[in-house]
Amino acid sequence: MHKIISLLLLFSSFLFWSCNNKDAETQTKVVLSSVSLEALTYNLVENTGFSQIHRIGGAQGTCDHNRSLSVHDFKEICAAKIVLHNGEEFITEALAKCSQVTSVNVVDKYDSLRYFASGEADMHLWFSPRALSFMVENIFKALSENLALDTLVLQENLAKTLQNIEKLQASLSQLSLRTQEKNVAMFHEAYGYLLRELGMSLSISWGGNEMAPPSAKELANWIKKVESDSVAFIFASPEDAHSQAFTVAQATGIPVLTLNLLTEEWEALQKPSWEVWAGKYLENLRFIEAALDGESP
Repeated sequence: MHKIISLLLLFSSFLFWSCNNKDAETQTKVVLSSVSLEALTYNLVENTGFSQIHRIGGAQGTCDHNRSLSVHDFKEICAAKIVLHNGEEFITEALAKCSQVTSVNVVDKYDSLRYFASGEADMHLWFSPRALSFMVENIFKALSENLALDTLVLQENLAKTLQNIEKLQASLSQLSLRTQEKNVAMFHEAYGYLLRELGMSLSISWGGNEMAPPSAKELANWIKKVESDSVAFIFASPEDAHSQAFTVAQATGIPVLTLNLLTEEWEALQKPSWEVWAGKYLENLRFIEAALDGESP
């Protein structure tokens, strides 16, 4: 009998150890809420050997505007060591149901965080290099404090990333000398931060496919508005409200600039590449510059 009891105790100890080890394995992961965080995080962990990163919301390159979580994504969040996010409501709701997860809002206390009329924060900060610097420093702090990674390598990657972001800012600042006080129509709310960086004024704004289609009267009012404001060009996204942007453009002769950072090259990659992302950002700036020169982008 004593032998049986001893064996049972030994077996239960083994189960307890294996369960704890399993938990330890699953809690080495970093879960991210957006594509921009994914690119920055992969850039920081380069050459550290760390790859346990999961972005919720589907395949790489897809839209981040999830307002609900799949069961799989919820489990990923609760099993994570760290969850990096932009304060999205659906993420904070999930985190409230999970325990022992380090939650880091990488845009918390960012001074220029813009809010929609609904009171919801605009998470498209990746159009602002200044915001990217703020975000990447918070990501670095979260990784260095919560994961056993080579601190020197992380610091080197941080310095390199900040230098690359400064180059983007320099290009943007140079372009802003030509765009100050020009008017623009915007067919995606994500461009709000880019307009601010370029010193441009907003004539009209349309929120995209999540809103009800505009009526004929609304379209007519937009056309009158952009003409009276001498709008320089129209920002549009290939996914959102593209047809409405071209309707206004055809009626006014104002060029449409299709700006997008989620490229086919990105989707083809096994993991996000900062080089591809930054290259697309600079390409978008060249589109704007070409439009200012009267050229077709």
